[in-house]
Parts: sequence; C-alpha cells; structure tokens
Amino acid sequence: MEEQFLPEYIQGERISLKKLYMDLATKMFQYVDQDRERLARFLPWPEFLKSVNDEINFINEANEAWKEKKGFHFGIFRNSDNEYMGNIGLFNVSWINCSLEMGYWILGKFEGNGYMTEAVMNLEKTLFEMGFNRLVIRFDPLNKKSGSIARRLNYVHEGTLREVVFESNNIRSLSVCSKLKSEYEKEKQGKMSNDFKFVFQSQNKGFICEKILRSLPLWFGIESAVINYINEVSDKPMLVALKNDEVVGFVSLLKHNKDSAEIFLIGVMPSFHNQGLGKRLMKAAEDYLQDDGVKFVQVKTLGPSRENKEYEQTRKFYESVGFSPLEELKDFWNEDNPCLIMVKKLSN
Repeated sequence: MEEQFLPEYIQGERISLKKLYMDLATKMFQYVDQDRERLARFLPWPEFLKSVNDEINFINEANEAWKEKKGFHFGIFRNSDNEYMGNIGLFNVSWINCSLEMGYWILGKFEGNGYMTEAVMNLEKTLFEMGFNRLVIRFDPLNKKSGSIARRLNYVHEGTLREVVFESNNIRSLSVCSKLKSEYEKEKQGKMSNDFKFVFQSQNKGFICEKILRSLPLWFGIESAVINYINEVSDKPMLVALKNDEVVGFVSLLKHNKDSAEIFLIGVMPSFHNQGLGKRLMKAAEDYLQDDGVKFVQVKTLGPSRENKEYEQTRKFYESVGFSPLEELKDFWNEDNPCLIMVKKLSN
C-alpha cells in the first residue's frame, strides 16, 4: 500500500484520539509518575521516564516518527471534559505488507469504563479503511486487562512467544493477537457479532436502567424497587448491548472485594428475548470481572418458594450460564419476596 499519514484527530462517541503535542509533556509525566508501579509491571518504558524532559524527548521522537511515517502516537481524551487519560500508539509499520502493531496504556483511575476498548475500535476502523490488512497486539500473558481488550474485539490469539524479552532484570513472554481486514469486514456485516455491540457505559445509567426495567413489568413490577435500582446503578460499572446504536440490554456489576462480585442487575428488552443476548451479556461481564481478578460471582433473584412463572425462567437462565443455588433467605427482602442467592466460580 502507498505510504500515507494518519489523521491527527479521530473522534469517537465518548473518546477522541489526538496526535501528541508538546503541551502534554507535563501531564503525561505526572500520570506516569503517579501510576509508575502499576504500569511498570507489564511495560518496559516507565523506568526510563524520570522527568518531564524525558517526556519532551519522547514526544519529539514520536512526532519525528510521524513525519517519516514510521510510527503514529495519539493521546486519548474523554469527550465530556477533554480529560487526557493515556496513550495509544502504532509502530513496526510495514507499508509493503500492509501491517503494523498497536500498543496502549491508560491511567488506573480510568480503567473499567471501556475507554481503551473504544480507542482501539476507533483506530482499527481508521486503519482498515486506509488499506491496512493486518493489525497486531502483543502483551504480557499476565496482563489480563490488556489481553481482555484484544479478546473482546475478536483479535485471534496466534500464540505466545515464551521468554522472548529481557527487561528490568526480568524475562517476559509475549502473547500475540491479530485481526485481519477480512475479519473486520465480517464484523461490519454482523456475521461475527450478530449486529450487537457491547460497550461500557459511563453516563445516563439511570435512564438506561429505567427504560429497560419499565419494559419488563412482569419482572420489575414493584415501583419502589424500580426507583431504587435506577438510583443505585449510577455508581456501578454498566455494560450495555447496542443494536444500531440503540441500547437493548444491560448488566450492572457490584464488586464486593478482590475475590467476589455480584451481577447486581441485568435486563434485556422483550423484543430481544430468546436470541442469546442475555448469555452474551453475562459472558462479557464475567470476562471483565475475571480480568479484574474476581474468582466468585453471585446473583440474587426471587426464590422458588414463591411461585412465579417469569422468575422460574430467570432461575433457569442463571443455571444455564453456570450458576448454582446456594441459599434462599425468606427475610432478606420481605416475606412475600424470598431471595435466592446463586453463585458461580469463574474459571482460571
């Protein structure tokens, strides 16, 4: 393919990518410095960034690579407040082979909101439309969160290069994942994703919750409970399912401690029932929790001592995705609504 420049600004729904500029140097260094220990676990460069001047040198080198079309580095910015959150870069660019490699990092306080997933999605769209045929992501196999992004976006795991890099007195392995343009085109046509897209939602969680719960009166018919759910989802991670950019399902998560979490709430619009969407939401939620180190997941639902056709279906659904009944509590909610706790151990 012909050598060409990437756009210096790529706008997404919640985030935008901007070519690195010198005014970012101080903030970049502050971010790296305050999150240095976490970043250095899996990345080689934090130990070499010891001052703002080192960031200035990096930006100069990155922009020189941009001029020579050998590499392209972007800052990641949140659209709602233009907050800088991290970087995503392209390197090992082969114009002859129409391929390149992608790397990324984000400050810890911004993790868990799907921002990096969206950044990779926006960048891969630009790259494939430019004519690139193969995109590669390499990461330490122990870096579960980085690997989950590749897995979530259907990158194919090609294998692991065992003990291939020696850094900071440690020898590391690297997992290699890739996506081809033909696979990206299939995704666009809905052949791989069935036209559903899964993203983390950072805003309007109460609105989404209310919209879907109001469509499910046979499950959520107690007004006070609906109001409580609407208020309580705002501070919890929420994964939504989109079809044609419209929210058609969601799952809200509650982490109790480093080992256990809860499916706080899940709902799918009635017109999308019996299409496997609930199972796909659960799988995406469990992948997210597992990448965060969670070992056990629980869910609370109406117990079997009260007859209810809809919640009998709900319990069968949870059983179908691996949950087992643990205990029914008659007084957890109230006497008329016994609470069944179901649990699941996540795989290693």
